[in-house]
Amino acid sequence: FYIFKVFFLFHLKVFTKLTQHNDSVNALVINENKNVFISGSAEGTINIWDLETGVVKRNLIEPDNTVYSLVINENKNELISG
Repeated sequence: FYIFKVFFLFHLKVFTKLTQHNDSVNALVINENKNVFISGSAEGTINIWDLETGVVKRNLIEPDNTVYSLVINENKNELISG
């Protein structure tokens, strides 16, 4: 498992460690309300995380496609991956 960490911005303390990806995490994005963030990995998975609990709310799989970037379009409720 690959681990990435979420830090409190001003304290630089680790808030949580997240381990749901099996390959390197290439993209991270947080929503406007700052309650959900999304990670994309080289294995082709996109995880939608609850920022407060650190639990994956939803998992999207793009087999044979590495996720390099993520963008949230809040106006249209869209997630764009590339």
